[in-house]
Amino acid sequence: MHRVWVSCVSTLMLLAMLTSGSFADRWGEYGEFAKPQEAMDPTPAGTGHIGEVASGTFVQFRFSVPEDEAVGYWVRLANVVAYTGKGTSYQLVLRRDAENGAIVHTGVLLTNGDRWNDANRGVVDLTEAITQADRERGYIDVFVTGMVEGDDWTVYRQGSRQALAYAAVMSPEMRRQMIAAQALKDSGIALIPMPSSIEVTPGEQLKISASTRIVYPEGASDSIVFTANELRTIITERCELDLPVVAVQARADVSGMGEAGCLYGAMTLGQMVRPNGEGGVSLPVCTVEDEPAFEYRIIQYDIARGQTVNVDYVKRVIRELARCKINGLLFYMEEL
Repeated sequence: MHRVWVSCVSTLMLLAMLTSGSFADRWGEYGEFAKPQEAMDPTPAGTGHIGEVASGTFVQFRFSVPEDEAVGYWVRLANVVAYTGKGTSYQLVLRRDAENGAIVHTGVLLTNGDRWNDANRGVVDLTEAITQADRERGYIDVFVTGMVEGDDWTVYRQGSRQALAYAAVMSPEMRRQMIAAQALKDSGIALIPMPSSIEVTPGEQLKISASTRIVYPEGASDSIVFTANELRTIITERCELDLPVVAVQARADVSGMGEAGCLYGAMTLGQMVRPNGEGGVSLPVCTVEDEPAFEYRIIQYDIARGQTVNVDYVKRVIRELARCKINGLLFYMEEL
């Protein structure tokens, strides 16, 4: 008889994984392993924006490039924005080396300034544009322009809004993580967020049935009891299998440095369970070690401009965010 054990010990062993489930593009496959690359002079520095820039006029950015060949290289130009947002046509164009250099990216043509600003917050894949010469000199020059009708555009300097580049260089650790991610993908598992380390035993599954129990030690705190019951709820929601929560022994382990760690580990365990087609439930046999990359992981919820807040809906949002290891909810409000 299999049992799931929820405990709180000193060793950090959280279960989590971020995989797109389907590696549709290079960012989806390698982006989680990418490291930020510094913007260098003559990228606009300081605070505020550089003023109104005419359509078709180029602004030079320079980003560092690692010496080792990267399997992925991207830029994020979130500081490139419409000037008034009242134009009728916006398109981002990037050239390398010079204003008349080779075009390395032509963005989607958009008819709304706010949508253009939002699109520029996404990453632009420049992997194929990086050359051996770039790696040797340590940077790439990117000339940016907005092809705009009915408006102009501008660039916020690095002290106000940052333009960033990202590079993913294949390392032994990255290769191990990708093998583990592929193993989870093959199992039909997609987890949020990416752990620090994961080892999957290929081909093995822990089968969960009606005889499985979720257990916790006697005398456990209310938070641990809540964690066990929340795991029960997730498994019931995902697999229509209602497991009893009892105090017995031995198990699949979820352990953390504190109550929050136990909660996040249990939430990821809940993400991993799947119906196995045999009338039961399975999850991959694996060991995961994780810790948060950021102390505060916050989602902003816009309730301005006369929106009605439904308390039950907000409670549901908080619960779903906690299941994804988000530990803060920021309400955006405006004074009436």
